Amino acid sequence: MSSLRRRLTLTLIAALVAGGLAAGLGLYVQAIDETNEQFDSELRSVSGNVSVEALLHSGASLADGDAEDDDVVVQLWRPDGGLAYHSDEEIAPRPRLFRTAEVLPTANDRWYSYSRRLGDGRLLQVAQPDSARREIAAGLAFRLLVPLLVVVPLLAAFAAWMIAQQLRPVRELAARLAHRSPDDDSPITLPGLPAELAPMVAALNELFRRHAASAEQQRAFLAEAAHELRTPVAAVQLQAQRARRAGNEAARHEAFTTLASGIDRLTRVVAQLLSLARSEVQAASANRQQVVQLDAKLKEWLAGLYPLAQAKRLDLGLSRADACQVLGDVNGLHSLVSNLLHNAIAFSPEGGQINVALCVAVGWAELTVTDSGPGIAPERREQMFQRFARGGDAPASGSGLGLAIVREQSIRHGGTVQLLDNPAGCGLQARVRLPLRIP
Repeated sequence: MSSLRRRLTLTLIAALVAGGLAAGLGLYVQAIDETNEQFDSELRSVSGNVSVEALLHSGASLADGDAEDDDVVVQLWRPDGGLAYHSDEEIAPRPRLFRTAEVLPTANDRWYSYSRRLGDGRLLQVAQPDSARREIAAGLAFRLLVPLLVVVPLLAAFAAWMIAQQLRPVRELAARLAHRSPDDDSPITLPGLPAELAPMVAALNELFRRHAASAEQQRAFLAEAAHELRTPVAAVQLQAQRARRAGNEAARHEAFTTLASGIDRLTRVVAQLLSLARSEVQAASANRQQVVQLDAKLKEWLAGLYPLAQAKRLDLGLSRADACQVLGDVNGLHSLVSNLLHNAIAFSPEGGQINVALCVAVGWAELTVTDSGPGIAPERREQMFQRFARGGDAPASGSGLGLAIVREQSIRHGGTVQLLDNPAGCGLQARVRLPLRIP
C-alpha cells in the first residue's frame, strides 16, 4: 500500500532537487555571460595599454615568452605575417581581419581576440582561450551553488516534517476509527479539521447516522416480531396441551384441528417476517435488477392463489393485463402481489368478488387489486402500512405485515402504493405503480 506521506515527501524533494539543478544551470550560464563581459573588457583594456617597446626590450625570448596574465596571451605580428613576440607557449591564431574584436575557432578551442594596427604595419593581438573562461565561470558557479547544496537538504527535511504535521489530522481520524467500539454511532468531531477532510468526516457521520437508524429499526423489528409471535406460539402450546389431555377421540380431533390452524398462522407470520427482513436487506444491498415480464408473471401468480379463493367461493378474476416489462426482483414482486391478494382474500366475505387489473400508463405499470371487503377508513389507511398494524375487522389469522411488505417492495422498485375506495361500492382498492422498463 502506497503512503500518501511518502509520495508527498518524495515529490517535494524531487521538485527541490530539480529546482536546485535548474538554479545551478542558470547560475553557470549567468556566470559565463558575466565572465565573458568581464574578460572582454579586460582584453580591450590590455590591447589599448600594452607598450610594444616595453615588450620588445623586456628581454623575453620567443621560446619562453612571459605572459602578463596566466590566461591572456599577448602577441605581436610583423607585416609579413611572422610572429615577432608572444607572451606564452600557447600561440593564438593570427587575426583574420584587422578589426578590434574577433572570435577565432581552432581545432581544440575558441579564442577571443582583440587586435590593433600599429603605425609601422605591425599587428598587436591580445587573446584568451574559451576553455579558460569556462573554467573560471564553472568555479564561480560552484561557489554560488554551494549555499544551494546546503539549503536543499535542509528544505527537504523541513518539508518532510511539515508534511507529517499537516497529515496529523488524518492519523488522528484513523486512530479514532480504530479504537471506536462497534456499537458507537456518535458523530466524529475533530478540532481544527482541514477543509479537505471535512467531506470525508461528514460522509462518515452520515454513515454512522444511517447505521444507528438501521440498528434502531432492527431492534424495533425484533421487539415487535417477538411480541407478535408470542400469541400464536402460546396458542399452539395450549392446543398441544389440550390435545394431550383430551379424553376422547372427538375432543382430540378438535384440538388437533385447532392446533393445525394455529401452526398455519404461525407459519404465515414467520414467512412474512422473513419476507419483510429479506426485502429490507435486498434494498440496502441494492442487488442487480433483472427484466420481469410483469403481465405473464401476474397470470402465473394468480393461478397459484386461485384455489385459496375458491375455498371461500370468491370470484377472483383478471380483467385486464397489458403487456409490460419492469426492472426488479422476481421474488420481491411476487411477494408484493401475493400479499395484496392474500389481504383481499382474507378480508373479502364468502361469495365476494376480487378484481385484478394491470394497465400501462405513460412510463408506469399500474396494478390494482379491488375487493368487496369492509374497506379501511381514509384516516387509517396510512397507518395500515406500519408493521403489525391491523384493522378492527382483521381476521384472526392476520399478522399485520402484508401491507408493510407491499410498501417496502414498492419503494424498493421505485414505485408507489395507495389505498383507495372501491369505485364500484363497498370494499378497498390497492393501487401500485411501478416504473416501466423502456428498451
